[in-house]
Amino acid sequence: MIMKKIIAIILAAAMTLSLAACAGSTDNTTESAAAQQETTTKAPATEKETEVITGTDGEDVISLVDDEGKQLTELVQASAWGVSTWCIFNSTNKPGVAINFSEPLVNADNYNLPQPGLAESWSSNADETVWTFKIRKGVKWVDANGDEKGEVTPEDWLWGLEWVLNFWKNDSYQTTLPMSTIKGAKEYYEYTQSLPEDQAWELGVDKLQEMVGIEIGDDTVTYTCINSCSYFDSLAECVFLFPLAKGQLDEVGVRNFKSIDPFSLWCCGPYLPETYVENNSWSIIPNPTYWNIDNTTLFERVKIIKVESTDMSYELFLNNELNYPADLSTATINMIWNDPTNPWHDYLAKKADTGVSWGMFFNYAKKNLDGSDDVNWNKAAANENFRKCFYYGLDLYNYLALIDPIDPESAARGTMTVFGLASLSDNTDYTSLVYDEIGYHPFDNYTHQDLDKFEECKASALEELAADGVTFPIHIDMWTTSAQANVDKWTIFKEIIEDYLGTDFVEVELHTVVTSKMSEVYQPSYHSIELQGYGALFADPLTFLNQMCSDMSGNGEWADLYGHISECTNEEPVKLFEEFTKMVREASAITGDHDARYKALAKAEAFALEHVLCMPTHTPASREITPVNTYSKIAAINDTQSTRYINWRTNYEYYTMDDIEILKQAHIATGGTANFK
Repeated sequence: MIMKKIIAIILAAAMTLSLAACAGSTDNTTESAAAQQETTTKAPATEKETEVITGTDGEDVISLVDDEGKQLTELVQASAWGVSTWCIFNSTNKPGVAINFSEPLVNADNYNLPQPGLAESWSSNADETVWTFKIRKGVKWVDANGDEKGEVTPEDWLWGLEWVLNFWKNDSYQTTLPMSTIKGAKEYYEYTQSLPEDQAWELGVDKLQEMVGIEIGDDTVTYTCINSCSYFDSLAECVFLFPLAKGQLDEVGVRNFKSIDPFSLWCCGPYLPETYVENNSWSIIPNPTYWNIDNTTLFERVKIIKVESTDMSYELFLNNELNYPADLSTATINMIWNDPTNPWHDYLAKKADTGVSWGMFFNYAKKNLDGSDDVNWNKAAANENFRKCFYYGLDLYNYLALIDPIDPESAARGTMTVFGLASLSDNTDYTSLVYDEIGYHPFDNYTHQDLDKFEECKASALEELAADGVTFPIHIDMWTTSAQANVDKWTIFKEIIEDYLGTDFVEVELHTVVTSKMSEVYQPSYHSIELQGYGALFADPLTFLNQMCSDMSGNGEWADLYGHISECTNEEPVKLFEEFTKMVREASAITGDHDARYKALAKAEAFALEHVLCMPTHTPASREITPVNTYSKIAAINDTQSTRYINWRTNYEYYTMDDIEILKQAHIATGGTANFK
């Protein structure tokens, strides 16, 4: 078996040498070294003050005290992503800095609890099919200069939803959630799609009100759902339910709104655009008319510098061009961590969970490169004992070391859903229900490897598959992009599979794509297995479980895009997916008792794991050098609000790993959620 820790150290050292070699080939080595020496003064020179707080269980917890006098007034960070659009509706990615220019119906706080936004209150009927939001009065739309343009009114939510659901206006972005939850939304989208383009562009909101479950009053917006939707208040945080003023469309022209520049935007959120240099940098400043300005901590300025890679973030930080490098590459983390003399060695703080779940998925209808069915693999994937060989046989330590080189075990995940997604009435996290069902928890043991069960499953799989005409070793095709980080990741995963399962049993071939995994791999179905992540869209287990359901008509990424279950010709996995889907739908139909609903969903998730319809692997949370208390940030489980710079607690002195752990424990003690490790 792999000597996992030794190999992880060797891999880290190799990556460090590689990075050092690259640095040595540039003309900036001496300058960077000098900058590194110079910036050691950023590190705290004195111990931080502490206080004792009382946790929810009555026990005392030590907490760091933020010094108000040392709060950062300006935040400067880097981003490898440019601004693809300033129209927040017109993107499948999280909207980035532009999310700060508008405001949702419902905000989330740093405990992931819903808080009033543009809705000062909200309620639902008994079966949670109808949700009414009371709109805050007196909120102003302003331009980039802060000059008033109009008042935010309930009608703005009609124009916002019409834009999202109009096929020609919004190019099908942001439509999945409203079409799956709001009555008539899918029908309206299809109606606009059937119209001539010019006619669709001319639509107002009359037809929307006629067809879609949205009604407005003098100070209310009401949505009618297709089915019971207990989590609709978390959907109210999402972009598809943001307001859009008709006056904004009239001013810039309906056809121009999609390509709007930041200085033409009407704003009602906490910040206004200040500067924008395309593919270079942009900055934002507080909106003095923000409705909650007196109760919200805002930076005087947030500046973001575009970088070509995360490695550049660290270089800019060393050169004093950033005070928050945020994203560090694995190579940079390794370089710092493997050098105890590096001034930032103790400052590689662990990021909070991102609400993203990664897993390994089997393809049940794989094709060969000539387009023929890969019968040998498809028979193997359909065999439960074969799938269990991966679950019980693999130890992913070396793979996890690429995710978190400092504490690989903490990156492990054992559920399809993520921690902090939903809780029972007694504050028990939903994932605990799943772990109880499957009898395993990464907190106790980061890996579900069980070699006795593996040997038993392998023996059964060999016998069953041989009887079914399968030949050995079973060929596994895996695909990655040519980016070196991805090649490294998949190479490690290939070695883990072959080493633990045995090359007498399986053989892995790693391929690289030219441009797109979607067009070159997923759609033609050339992959045997896939490693991929999915981020929560709303605060309910269904956001993940839907991805495994066989009734999603191609919209279930895990079941359809990676699994191709609808094309599977082997009966066993099809029946398992159908049973899982039935369990999920029956659980979702439970109304009036959220605890019973969560418990039923947990049983469905445990069913999928016990039959290894997928295999959870990790969370992508990594490391950062930070002056920001990560547990002061908005903790919305969907990442729409992750770049809202509201109420961030900061310190001129950077937090050590120990500092962040103290802050985390204090956060948990006062009712917050964090990674299970």
